[in-house]
Amino acid sequence: MSSYKNKKVTNGINVVGKRPEAPPNYVLSQEDAIRMPGGFGDALKAVQSMPGISPMYQMYTGASFQSAIQTFAQATNPDKPDKPNGEKGFLVMRGAGARANQFYFNGLPMSYPFHADGLTSVINNNAIRSLELYSGSYSARYGFATGGIINIEGFQKRDSNLSVAHLNAFLTDVYTYRNITKDLNVSVSGKKYYPNIVFGRVPNLIPAETFLADYNDYQARIGWDISENHSLSFQTFGAKDKRYPFKELSQYNPKETAQSFANPPSDADAARLDRIFRTDGIQHIWKPKSSITNTFNVSRNYFNEVTENGLDMLVLDITKIGYPPSLYKRVQTIQNEYFNDLRQIENVSEVELLKRNWKIVFGGQYREVDTGYKGKVSQIDLDPTYNFIHQQLLNSSDVKSVLEGDSVRTRQIGTFLKIDLSFTISI
Repeated sequence: MSSYKNKKVTNGINVVGKRPEAPPNYVLSQEDAIRMPGGFGDALKAVQSMPGISPMYQMYTGASFQSAIQTFAQATNPDKPDKPNGEKGFLVMRGAGARANQFYFNGLPMSYPFHADGLTSVINNNAIRSLELYSGSYSARYGFATGGIINIEGFQKRDSNLSVAHLNAFLTDVYTYRNITKDLNVSVSGKKYYPNIVFGRVPNLIPAETFLADYNDYQARIGWDISENHSLSFQTFGAKDKRYPFKELSQYNPKETAQSFANPPSDADAARLDRIFRTDGIQHIWKPKSSITNTFNVSRNYFNEVTENGLDMLVLDITKIGYPPSLYKRVQTIQNEYFNDLRQIENVSEVELLKRNWKIVFGGQYREVDTGYKGKVSQIDLDPTYNFIHQQLLNSSDVKSVLEGDSVRTRQIGTFLKIDLSFTISI
């Protein structure tokens, strides 16, 4: 409901405007999002500057899996928050947990919005038409989230072809859109971050414990206007993120690792990153009248993440100090692979009445989710000296549960109805 009151203030400043229809919600065009302070020209990062939102970048420190298997020389820090393995949220919205949020691109689920360390988003700027941010009082359509919603709307159609490419020392991104025919269009975009290639040319200038973020993403869409009332689109998008010590590159000079010979390798385990997500979907839009729209989505969103934790022991026998020199020796490494496989069917109908002052939105969703984890011993030192340590660690209940793994399948059904009524009262 909107109302206006014509009353002037004699001593002061008169401000006349329309009250927002839903104060907790915001809509930004691509142009406004790019100009938003703090986003550094990245449209999606504009949401970090909105009220009630705080970015939280993923470092894996104190994760449940790592805490479970850290023993002997490795102690967990009780002051660090215990974030579940597979934590993939990067935003805290209105005080809710990071995993309480949901992200969508063209109505299809997206696992996470930003790359490693939050440097850039996973969607190309030119693929974004607008951003919708729901931080409270949002529709029951998003009932599977308890925090906030970020819905990214892309371009379904452009009047003319467009190709854009940006190239710099560490990052390249490209976007192209083509109208194949009057009723058929294709758009493809992607991004690649490659500091490993650049720094690999000057390996002796990089400190031993420097971590590199290596990531890429892609978006592709085929749109087909079947008739005046029906349109069909095929979409796929995804991202891959890795973060690892620079000294693991083949170009690195091992002499430089002597700079960190007194630090156990496991100090870097919490900062490692290896994850991917991919979403594939089909969308059908039926518009029998200008006031009626029906959207049917079928999609699959897959997320996979690998974390690892190692046990390092102090080398007491100087004859066993290898090259490059280190006071610690890696005794055992355990990896844990976490996955989340979401398959979703959704139907949304919108009806506008009374000269678009009365809007009814209703529909339903069916979601099937397979989620689980499975650990494995990826490296072990067979020196008999460490047999007792191996037995104690591998026979512990926490490590056994990780190595045995677990999975669960859930099925969720939801329906929703939203009625918006707006009118103006003049006084």
